[in-house]
Amino acid sequence: MHPTFSKALLPLALLTVLATVPVAATAAQDSPLVLEQVRGGEIEAEAVFDGRYLYLPSGRTVSAWDYADPDAPRQLATAAPAGGTLAGLAQVGDYLYGAWRSYTGQAGVAVWSLQDPEAPALVADDPYADAEFLFANGLVEANGLLYLFDDGEGVLIGDLADPEAPRFTATGLPTSNQYRSIVAQGDRITTVGRGFDFRTELRIYDVSAPTAPFEVASYALNGTDNFTMIPDGDRVIGVGNRLTVYDVADPTQLLPLGDTAIPPATNGARAGANHVYTFGYREGMDIWSIADPAAPASVGHLDLRMLGAMGHVGLGRHGLLIPTSLDRLQFVDTSQPEAPRPGTAPWLPGVRPADVAEHDGRLVVLQADYGLTLNDPDTLAPIARFEAELPESLEARAFEQMHVDGDTAWLASWGYGLIAVDLAGETPREIGRLEFPFASVVTIEGTLAYVAKNTNGPLFAVVDIADAANPQVVWQAALGGRPYRLAVHDGHAYLAGTPAGGEASGLQVWSLAEPAAPAPLAFLGEDCANAVDLSIDHDVDLLYLACSNGLQVIDIADPAAPGLVGRHDLARFNNDVAVVQHLDHAWYGHDDGVQQFDVSDPTAPRPVGAPASLGGDPVRRLTRLDDGRLAAIGARSGLHLFAVDDDGGGTPTRPLANRVPVDGLDGAAGSERLFTIDVAQDTPSLSVLTYGGRGDVRLQLRHGAPPTDDSHDAASDRPGNNETIRITEPRTGTWYVRVQGKVDYTGLSILARW
Repeated sequence: MHPTFSKALLPLALLTVLATVPVAATAAQDSPLVLEQVRGGEIEAEAVFDGRYLYLPSGRTVSAWDYADPDAPRQLATAAPAGGTLAGLAQVGDYLYGAWRSYTGQAGVAVWSLQDPEAPALVADDPYADAEFLFANGLVEANGLLYLFDDGEGVLIGDLADPEAPRFTATGLPTSNQYRSIVAQGDRITTVGRGFDFRTELRIYDVSAPTAPFEVASYALNGTDNFTMIPDGDRVIGVGNRLTVYDVADPTQLLPLGDTAIPPATNGARAGANHVYTFGYREGMDIWSIADPAAPASVGHLDLRMLGAMGHVGLGRHGLLIPTSLDRLQFVDTSQPEAPRPGTAPWLPGVRPADVAEHDGRLVVLQADYGLTLNDPDTLAPIARFEAELPESLEARAFEQMHVDGDTAWLASWGYGLIAVDLAGETPREIGRLEFPFASVVTIEGTLAYVAKNTNGPLFAVVDIADAANPQVVWQAALGGRPYRLAVHDGHAYLAGTPAGGEASGLQVWSLAEPAAPAPLAFLGEDCANAVDLSIDHDVDLLYLACSNGLQVIDIADPAAPGLVGRHDLARFNNDVAVVQHLDHAWYGHDDGVQQFDVSDPTAPRPVGAPASLGGDPVRRLTRLDDGRLAAIGARSGLHLFAVDDDGGGTPTRPLANRVPVDGLDGAAGSERLFTIDVAQDTPSLSVLTYGGRGDVRLQLRHGAPPTDDSHDAASDRPGNNETIRITEPRTGTWYVRVQGKVDYTGLSILARW
């Protein structure tokens, strides 16, 4: 139901009193949000290649790829997500082990079975130590054991006697900070990390006695010349502004053998016995010979899109695979190390998503480092992409927000300005742009774009977009605080911002009596440490404000005098927060995940259940989709799709359309999904079937209520994912469909016909 709240029934004075009453937290219970899909996210761990299959970690997930033929790779499946963003990945026998971390102090090790190597199945996910704060930096296998590196707990050893339940014990050995790589070579483990002083830390451990490792040496090096380092047996190669070859045959002595200035690079890789590739900071790959380690020499340059390269993995004799933040998995043929050749570069599903919207049945996902993708709404697989023509640097290619208006997506590019993209065709294309450096906020109203920036002097501008091919700034003014979200309602602009230059933060209201010349009208900043996002209920003039210290509900019936209606405070400060509202519910995203609120009484927002986690990752953006699902973007953990229980109880349901499949469904053993079918009178038959993917599911159907194990009208329970139910002359009304995971399943489709 729509909120029955009426401001005529509750005077503002009473609302203000009610707003000061803190709302008690509810007892922890299951979240009304059920995770359907998670894709993409930062690549913070290096991939694993076993000779045929590649296992690529991204955010919380691992995707499996068949690289038997590097010229024709196949993406196979995406595993169920780990508890947080993956920081390390190792394969031991028929299992994958992923060390993950959250930014709320939790960490653990996820275990995926490779019994079916094309579909990793999550079999365990547990903390590795009993401590209040854990922060995994990565893990590696050596001598049949796992060695896990934690920021505070140091080095831990994982016993794999039971491969599905590794047991970790602390060694007391310290670790360095924020590892870039952990490499095991024989009886030596070499770690490369970054210190708080921006120096590069190199540590060498001896594991010749596997259960009694010890640190042999540690070194702090110039972090500009040695931005990263490549362990190479008895040598280590520094890569940054210089290429330096070090001798570590005696690991207690780090002896520079030779060096040379190179184009700046953030990553490097060995190829053959005598060559090194450097890449990652700007375009291309540089090739160096270290046949004479005392005099590294340039061999050539490969003109290749390598911007934002995030590590690499060797494919044996075939070459290298290098994932980039441009969402490419770039293959490089190194069969001739002195003359590498570019190969295939399939798309990744969004390493750094920044915003999401809908257009013509597809998801439009803003990608932080290059533009946008059009994605399948069920599988999240990219269908088409737009890459803006911008300089080859991550700073110049940063995107922060977008607004889809009709067939046009307006992108706020921090590195450039405003870019208009036509979404009407199969392939999105640019139709106009405006240089407006540091643009970070955008919303559209009619033929005007309202744009703001929060870097190098906060600024608010109005852009005439009547001619999308030639946008023009028609007005601009300085702001007192840094803007983060902007919306237009009933002739006014509402701007959520944070402090700047001693000014207060909160909600700013601007009159649009002259739409092309906004005038400041009001400000509300009562106990809002930072306002980062907002959502407006246009029917009843209420604004939901995401503050870093909680959710606030604002009465905007009189825009000149906005008033605090209700609030729900948090005990701690959250750097990234988001909010979206629909009818009787609002969803507020913070460090612990997405919390659903019942706002049928807006004076007392009531939490419903527990937050739905994004893996302990801050929530950057929330969007409610037309089909009722919630799209949530984590800072590092990627794009999540949640089914939503708008009625406040039970398992969320999703309607099925006649002869329209829902594809790409994943689930864990014991999980369930509910769908609904509305059957009209005199319908001759109803069929429901599941198919495709891997795993094993059970299908049940019931009229008028969700099926249970003991109460259903029909069921199908064959081995595997292929289930079918047929009913002749089905009763009129709502039928409920339940899909249960007997084991983990991936890539499932469901289809109803009537």
